Amino acid sequence: MLSNQSVKVFVLITQMCQYFGATPFSASLSTRKIRITKDGSNRQKSRFLNHLVFLAHVLIQTILLRFYSQDVTMINFCLTTLLALTLGTLIWLPFALFEKDFVYLFNSLILVTEQYQPKVVAGSENVTQPATRSPTTRCPF
Repeated sequence: MLSNQSVKVFVLITQMCQYFGATPFSASLSTRKIRITKDGSNRQKSRFLNHLVFLAHVLIQTILLRFYSQDVTMINFCLTTLLALTLGTLIWLPFALFEKDFVYLFNSLILVTEQYQPKVVAGSENVTQPATRSPTTRCPF
């Protein structure tokens, strides 16, 4: 459930991530929504392009090491680094290309959670507790 304290913590985490450059999104405590600015979107796309360039560089270095080096440990290190960079780039891909869709999705999830919360709290008064078995009751199987 979304309490005021959890929303405050979420806004604080989002502000810290935005300050350190980890996310282009900013959260608002009053509206309980996230948004993206044009500057944040441009920085996100720039970081994604930097990831792609570095990924291409490591890929080329791995191919060159494969053909011009007999040292297997360097090739394995480059392949491990290449895998990590590929996974990191794939993780950034949705945020870099579809940032507005992510904002719409996240805001709709918050809206559904906030609309579902009063129904659960109001309906919890009529819920009966399930019957508990006594420890002496044996299972028929």
